[in-house]
Amino acid sequence: MADKAKSKGNAVFSASDYTTAIKHFSDAIALTPTNHVLYSNRSAAYASIQRYADAKKTVELKPDWSKGYSRLSSTHLGLT
Repeated sequence: MADKAKSKGNAVFSASDYTTAIKHFSDAIALTPTNHVLYSNRSAAYASIQRYADAKKTVELKPDWSKGYSRLSSTHLGLT
């Protein structure tokens, strides 16, 4: 179920529908709240609309995952 929501989120993210992507990633997170990839994906969608909190959560959940730090550093630079 979480994988289905993640796939939907990825699809609409690719179509630049960031608000809907956030909804789908949030649905997936509700089902598997410790999945760092879901927070990373949602952080990318949030960053696309200038919101950055999930980048920090990604690093908290998986501190040894380099992509999380990439997302976090992008937020500090204001990049999307």
